[in-house]
Amino acid sequence: MASPRTDGDDTDRDDTPDRDSAPDRERWRPKLSLLLAGLLAVDVGIDLYDDGTVTWFWLAVGAVAWAAAAGPVASSAVGRRVGAWFRSIGRFGLGVVIVGFAGATWWLMSTFDPPMLPIDSLVFGGMVGLILQVLREMHESN
Repeated sequence: MASPRTDGDDTDRDDTPDRDSAPDRERWRPKLSLLLAGLLAVDVGIDLYDDGTVTWFWLAVGAVAWAAAAGPVASSAVGRRVGAWFRSIGRFGLGVVIVGFAGATWWLMSTFDPPMLPIDSLVFGGMVGLILQVLREMHESN
């Protein structure tokens, strides 16, 4: 068994950080895409605010619900199971789920004609909550 060098010549050791930060990029990529989506959705929120069509109660409910769903709920056992299921169905399956959800939403909205003010405020609050959650996670991972 070789003993460590004690002559002060550490030329074979590599203490410098790797130049390729691919693992860091891979770790940040989902968070950055969520943050970008949330920031793009803020434009919609600004329009709602400028029009005076924001219900602050529903905005707060959306922010808390989405932040919880993206953070503690996603980290729970149920959240991990749901995430594993989504990863197991592949891209085609994910596409089917998204199209199915969009179709069900369209059908519900056209059939029951709910008031749009609370729904718009809830969705905008969700985007705010998502942005805050992603920023919190990015700050904690530094």
